Amino acid sequence: MTKRHWLYLLLVASVAINLLITGAVSARWFLGRQPEPPMAWSVRDLPLATRQQLQPVFEEAITTLVPLRRSLRERERELGVVLQGKDIDPAALEAALASMRKTSEAYQREMHRLALQVLPTLTPKERRMVMHQLMPDRGRPPRHQRPSGPPR
Repeated sequence: MTKRHWLYLLLVASVAINLLITGAVSARWFLGRQPEPPMAWSVRDLPLATRQQLQPVFEEAITTLVPLRRSLRERERELGVVLQGKDIDPAALEAALASMRKTSEAYQREMHRLALQVLPTLTPKERRMVMHQLMPDRGRPPRHQRPSGPPR
């Protein structure tokens, strides 16, 4: 074999090893990731000690809320299938909407249960911080009191 052939062989081997390592690292990253606990994003601005205190509550909520969230996405897909049909079957549309409503209500009920567990344990300042995450418009004047101008 010539020197050129060895270089090609080394290049192919190097690319193969790099792809293998990249694949292993990516698989570990994707498979090792846990879903973020529901509502955990709303407490990101709180002190570390408070977040650590709330972590078990959020972790427990994963067991009920993640399956409900998955179910809600599935209901959305089912509704999408009904809506994308050439002709909409009113009975299928009604059934898809009813199923989506039922799942959405169950999800909301569990989220409210979680809020009832978390919010009373926070100080007034911490509750305001969470409120600004949950309701970003809070604190802004009502729409009819805002200065007029072109819509944003």
